[in-house]
Amino acid sequence: MATLMVIRRASLSATRSCKYSLSLCEDSIFADFNINDCGCLYLIRISYDGYGCHNIDSTLISEFSFDDSNYLISAILSNDLESSKVDKLLKAYFRENKEFLWGKALKEYELI
Repeated sequence: MATLMVIRRASLSATRSCKYSLSLCEDSIFADFNINDCGCLYLIRISYDGYGCHNIDSTLISEFSFDDSNYLISAILSNDLESSKVDKLLKAYFRENKEFLWGKALKEYELI
């Protein structure tokens, strides 16, 4: 069985404006999310140790479904992030959007 990535809610920063920020892979990656008018999460920025910070064009990247967004938001708010479902949702999202997220870094950190 594959090991789940270490995920925690990261502190919000004035220099990285977003609705939710997650720390992945023991603070090697930070993923920042906003919510659109339909209530769906979408990634606005991802930073990787060794690669830097990548701001994402919101017109190119997909959003999470409404149901997946609600599940993730609930997991974030309750600090219940280290579950196989959260791991699967995030990895599926990164895989779906890999062409916009520095695929080499995603592979190195085993996010796809």
